[in-house]
Amino acid sequence: MPGRNDQCPCGRGKKYKRCCLTKDREATDARVKAQELGRVAAMELTAPVPRMPSLPPPKPAKPVDPHMAAIMERWDEFEAADAEGRRALFIKTLDELELMDDTMAIEMLSVLYDSAIKSGERDRFDELIDLLRRRLPEVFAAHRATYLTWSISNALASGRSEQVTQLACELAEIAGNDTDWYSRTVDSLAYHGKTDALAKASRIAWPHIKSSSNIMWGQGEFARWGSNCVIFQRLESS
Repeated sequence: MPGRNDQCPCGRGKKYKRCCLTKDREATDARVKAQELGRVAAMELTAPVPRMPSLPPPKPAKPVDPHMAAIMERWDEFEAADAEGRRALFIKTLDELELMDDTMAIEMLSVLYDSAIKSGERDRFDELIDLLRRRLPEVFAAHRATYLTWSISNALASGRSEQVTQLACELAEIAGNDTDWYSRTVDSLAYHGKTDALAKASRIAWPHIKSSSNIMWGQGEFARWGSNCVIFQRLESS
């Protein structure tokens, strides 16, 4: 059986605790009860009735955790809503600390981000990221690299160059811990020709990458790339 925080094996893309955990528990309890009833019937057929020992009653099913039930109910409500309804539910859940943990936030915003790209409403999505950052900074920090990367993509698509540089520098501060997200952002900035943002971010990121214990190889590659960004930016500006 998967762990509570593992990916649910049903393939819906949710964590096990928010998808099939309750259903699987109920199915297991029902299966155990059926097996016990089968054993009772077999004993009644093969043993004299007067000597039949009484069996203890089946154990009652474990009650559903009210907190988990509330989370699952909110997620089902979110999935059933349209784009505007999902946006409203996200804002509403920001004020419900018992429901809005880091997992709920990233799962809701993942759906909202895909919708914002399709509808072209990237600025409205950025407002949700900003709300999360201001109201629940600890929840924001749990997936900070993901949120910054999404915001950088939106800023690039909207032509907000100054914001691109600001966000890239912020992401560079955690490059040692979130190297994959930083690498993807570097590739995106290079594709869009943001040499100034690359040069500034590279200066910030290198000390964190150099001292990181999460990177087993590749420091040299980051060093060469960062130095090339700085040199190219100087050539471009002069």
